[in-house]
Amino acid sequence: MSVSAYILDTGPLVALLNRRDRYHAWAVRTVDALEAPLITCEPVVSEAWFLIRRGGGNPFRLLELMRVLEVHVAPA
Repeated sequence: MSVSAYILDTGPLVALLNRRDRYHAWAVRTVDALEAPLITCEPVVSEAWFLIRRGGGNPFRLLELMRVLEVHVAPA
């Protein structure tokens, strides 16, 4: 079965940036194994930004992560 893209939700985005998140290792392994493009939407980015900031993290790291992973943001 061939996959043309993967949809990325808030949880993995937040977990990728927070080493203390219980799903951090899983998120890193899973995203590293994906070969197809990653797609998310504006509300996911907004929610991840809020959660990262609320947790004391730097939400600008989210933008850098999305650039490095080449995450495509589709309008909701």
